[in-house]
Amino acid sequence: MEAEKLYCDGCKSDRTPFNCEAKKCAVSRNLPTCAHCDDFPSCDKEIWTKWPQLKEKIQAMRSKLNS
Repeated sequence: MEAEKLYCDGCKSDRTPFNCEAKKCAVSRNLPTCAHCDDFPSCDKEIWTKWPQLKEKIQAMRSKLNS
């Protein structure tokens, strides 16, 4: 998948373009999104290194939660 086509509608969404390991983690922790996770800043899941643009989107979501 191309980075420009990545999107995130939140971890509770049924619309996911790939098998998102972050979504699985958030759902298992009963969180609305991975942006809500206290461990996100230190999360080392492969998805963040493979798709750095997605990590930037999630970081932006997280900063809005804290404002």
